[in-house]
Amino acid sequence: MILKRLYTEPTELFPAVVFKPGLNFIYGIKDKPDDTLNGIGKSLFLDFLDFALLSFFNHSANTRLNRAYRKNIITNHRVVLEFEINNTPYSISRSFEDPDIAYFSRKNKHGEKKGILDLRKQLTKYVFSRKSYPGIIEDTWFRDLIKFYLKIQKVADEKFTDPLRFITKKEILLNIYHLYLLNINNSMLVENLHLNKEIDNYDKTIKTTKQFLKDHYNINDISKTANTIIGLNNKITRLKKNLDNYKLDAEYDRMNARINIITEQIKNLLFLLTLDEKKIKELANPSRINSNIISGNIEAIYSELNPDFKNVIIKTIDEAKAFRSELENSRSDFIAYEKSRLQVSNIQRKQEIELLEKEQTQIFKELSNKNALVDLNTAHATLNNLLNEKVDLESKVDFYKDLMQNKIELQNHNQNLFSQVDDFISSIKSNVSSFALLLGGVYNNIFNTPLENEFFSINRSKEKEKIKFSILPDDIYSHGKNQGRTLVYDLAVLFNSIEQNINAPRFLVHDGIFDSLDPTHLTSLIQFCNQKVNNDFNFQYIVTLNQNDNLHEEILKQSVLKIYSGNKLLGSKF
Repeated sequence: MILKRLYTEPTELFPAVVFKPGLNFIYGIKDKPDDTLNGIGKSLFLDFLDFALLSFFNHSANTRLNRAYRKNIITNHRVVLEFEINNTPYSISRSFEDPDIAYFSRKNKHGEKKGILDLRKQLTKYVFSRKSYPGIIEDTWFRDLIKFYLKIQKVADEKFTDPLRFITKKEILLNIYHLYLLNINNSMLVENLHLNKEIDNYDKTIKTTKQFLKDHYNINDISKTANTIIGLNNKITRLKKNLDNYKLDAEYDRMNARINIITEQIKNLLFLLTLDEKKIKELANPSRINSNIISGNIEAIYSELNPDFKNVIIKTIDEAKAFRSELENSRSDFIAYEKSRLQVSNIQRKQEIELLEKEQTQIFKELSNKNALVDLNTAHATLNNLLNEKVDLESKVDFYKDLMQNKIELQNHNQNLFSQVDDFISSIKSNVSSFALLLGGVYNNIFNTPLENEFFSINRSKEKEKIKFSILPDDIYSHGKNQGRTLVYDLAVLFNSIEQNINAPRFLVHDGIFDSLDPTHLTSLIQFCNQKVNNDFNFQYIVTLNQNDNLHEEILKQSVLKIYSGNKLLGSKF
């Protein structure tokens, strides 16, 4: 993969950058001697390149671009990266408004819309896959691997002092990546990584299962679960025995049916009793009409109107009174009769209720004496709960034992795998020696200092189940704080892939790596890279650099982007 051009659309947020073979300086230049060159946009430019190479777009992944977007400085723009793979032109176009989508084109054709996760997988194949590679590469590795070639300072004063830890991943995964980058078989470490992941998953499930047993059965020691299961079995046996006795009792069905009938009869009798007592109460208070008042009023009225009618009216009223009296007497007799009938009926009902209650009490007593269960449904539910509890406990314990057994098998497999470490190290000895020779050459050309210790080695770690990379001594120069180790190793990896003609990026980006280096080392590096290019060595080394008065003219010639202190990349500091 060779970078060709990086720019923005529809307007240029910065001048289009055309990358070339060899050194490509992103150069910070002072307008005035006292100007600061921090924050003028060198790293920000590399953020655009990182965005085009499908980094996530959020505050944590790309703080500077995210701030510029929130300030509406880069809104409604697309970033376009043109590049080549095996002389075939490609381009990626991606907007800040829809960062999860990119347009990917080949041979300058119309771009194909792709989700960035899918495009990452496709680029893994295009940029990194190797038909003859004996190890393993997974299609989700693109962003992790590209970060080796694209070292950008994400925070102020970030230093790349450890050549192995180019990303924050576990050591075993880093070792897998580095073996791949060196074209050395990584199969054993990949298998070890997957085994470790499986073991971790088993550990999590084992922990969850143990917590379940503790919370639900108060079991802290799995070996003591047998006692809990025995206790459940005893409860189940006793309950089954009671249920069997209950079902085998010949009188049960009759008693149970009789209890239901008695309960219904008592309920009906109590209702009728209450109803009749209410009737008796109403009959005891009949409403009456004062007929004397009515007849006296009528006599007075007719006497005043016509005295001749008085005797006739009196006779008629007397006859009405006589009829009313007979009617009242008949009604009283009826009420007395009805009250008597209801009272007798109620006495009989009370006697019936008393007899039924005695019979009911006797049946309950008999059932109790037979150790029977009054509520059969509750008994069955209790039995089912106990059976389910027992099955659940036994299954959880069996599951736990299976987990432990599988974990032990995986651990044994892992141990057997790493019993082959010495054979593995022996098998890659020639690869390691060749790379060490190449790395030593890069080191000597840049630092011009003899080095007595070995440049590079891969050995068994003190922890038997690991391997360890050793890359140059920890303190190879006085001012670089180990950045020189990263510089030398990264260039050696880049040159190694070119010399072996293996599929890999042909570019390397270092941000701020020369901030602490002695200027003489920079001079040596420039000469070394120029010599490589003159020998038709096709690579790109993209480096951010602040103004260097001693090498200013030379650096200007090899700068692809010049950023001035008074004219920052996007016009302001981020």
